[in-house]
Amino acid sequence: MTTPLACSPIHIVEDDDAVRQALVFLIESWGGTVVAHRSAEDYLAANASLSSSQTPACLLLDLHLGGQNGAELLEQLYRGHYPSPVIILTAHADGDLAERALRAGAHQVIEKPFRSNDLITAISDILESSSTP
Repeated sequence: MTTPLACSPIHIVEDDDAVRQALVFLIESWGGTVVAHRSAEDYLAANASLSSSQTPACLLLDLHLGGQNGAELLEQLYRGHYPSPVIILTAHADGDLAERALRAGAHQVIEKPFRSNDLITAISDILESSSTP
C-alpha cells in the first residue's frame, strides 16, 4: 500500500538549515519525495521552471524567512493561481503573519515546535482530500 506522501514532491521553504534538514528527513522517512528551498526567492526561481506535471503536491512554508516573508510569498503564488495546498509552519501561530497567510489561502497553520506525527497527519490529510474528486 502506498502512503499519501508517495506522490508528487512536497516542497519546503525554510531558511533555518537544521529545521529544513529535519523536515526533509522526516518526510523522506515516511516515503515522501522532498524538494527543499532556503528562501522565498529560491522557491520562486525553481517554481518558474517547473512543468505542470512537476507541480508540488504540497508546500510547507515557514513564515519568518530572510528577505520576502512566507505570507508575501503565499499572496504572490495565489495571485498566479497556485494549484498546490500550503501548510504554514511558524513559531507564532497567533501572529498577524499567520492570519495574513490564512486569508491568502493557506490550508493550515502548524505551530513550531510540533510533533512529527501531527505534521505527517496534516500533510496526509491534505494530500488525500486534494486527490478525491
